[in-house]
Amino acid sequence: MGDRLGGTAYAKNNAIVDTKAGAGGRIALEALKMAAADGSVLAMTPFSCMSLYPHIYKKLAYDPLKDFVPVGTASVMHHGLAVGPLVPGSVKNVQDFLAWARANPKDASYGSPAAGSTPHFIGALLGINNNVELKHVPYRGSVPGVTDVVGGQLAAMVTPHGDFIPNHKAGKLRLLATSGKQRSPFVPEVATFAEQGFADLTVEEWFGFYAPAKTPDCCYCRSQCRDQPRDQGQIRH
Repeated sequence: MGDRLGGTAYAKNNAIVDTKAGAGGRIALEALKMAAADGSVLAMTPFSCMSLYPHIYKKLAYDPLKDFVPVGTASVMHHGLAVGPLVPGSVKNVQDFLAWARANPKDASYGSPAAGSTPHFIGALLGINNNVELKHVPYRGSVPGVTDVVGGQLAAMVTPHGDFIPNHKAGKLRLLATSGKQRSPFVPEVATFAEQGFADLTVEEWFGFYAPAKTPDCCYCRSQCRDQPRDQGQIRH
């Protein structure tokens, strides 16, 4: 996205991508809250930071409705459940994984990219609705958790399914299910949760762009401002 913004109606130069890892996206939004409200700074974040966090954190350093203005949708993605070498090769689907977890409570754990994230709740709901205790292990992003699954330190991981695909295709982990309404075109051999009898785990998560509150509409609305001069730093749309 950053590369493609350059040379468009929204910006002369490519955007500078400044990754603010940690706290499940809260650090990034705290930085956006303090940024100049002139259209020069955007944050791209999953919906959990805006729609879930206000309900699960007693103290949140931002108000999604007061501190930001939505700009547009960036992408829609699905999550997946994958297991690694800590789980026997006989586990081929979600039912198999639940049966293994019941029989091996000591190792029955799953990781997610952040506490309070959508993948966290997918794993929690899977355990609660099937009377299986699945211990949650929060990570700082997807990569460390996937690495531990591949290395056999963690039984399973729930995260955007694209983060599993290279290791899944290489045979280093097994992608058991995806959360979309239909199978992913990138791993069509993997059945959805719904196909396996877990329709309550059908989840699509979007990423959206946000700007600081009080950013003028003319910073991003071409239809209203096409005849007005534009600050080349304004990239919002």
